[in-house]
Amino acid sequence: MYCEVAELLKETGVAFKWWKSPSHPFDRFAFNMEIIDIWHFYLSYWMLEGRQDLFMDVPVEDIINGGPSLFDAEGHLCHEAFNYFVTELQNPNIYHVIELMVAGGQMSPEEFCGMYAAKATLNSIRMSAGYKEGRYVNKPADGVEDTARLEYIVDAFVRDENFDLNQIKASVLEEFFDVIGA
Repeated sequence: MYCEVAELLKETGVAFKWWKSPSHPFDRFAFNMEIIDIWHFYLSYWMLEGRQDLFMDVPVEDIINGGPSLFDAEGHLCHEAFNYFVTELQNPNIYHVIELMVAGGQMSPEEFCGMYAAKATLNSIRMSAGYKEGRYVNKPADGVEDTARLEYIVDAFVRDENFDLNQIKASVLEEFFDVIGA
């Protein structure tokens, strides 16, 4: 999970080492996708600990006003908030961790759910296409990383109230049809 935290820092595009220049412009979607990856590992950790009871009936409406943003008013990474975020990843209070992730990424609960559904589907595609064995390439010939290809699907889900989580899965499967060949 902490490797994902390092990737999250990298995605800020901000030089978290004050003596370095930013490596690239901030990409909010890529940043939030790293939060989703951390969420995936958080879930996996507690499931492996036999704590599936933590995940029962988490109502989205209860997580709308969460914890602090990871950014200050000028859009710079707030190191204190980030440290708090990382520390709280050990907290088994699932509501609290979701609140932190939603607020930290400055995303709506709907966006959080949509991103998780899209990424979970992509992870399944990766595994069935040989990701573990090194056969899956996440940057195909067009040069666009696979997670970036999810952005328009998540945007459609957030904008259209009739677009549901099943449609996210179907849209991701369609987007990666060439990879899965089915």
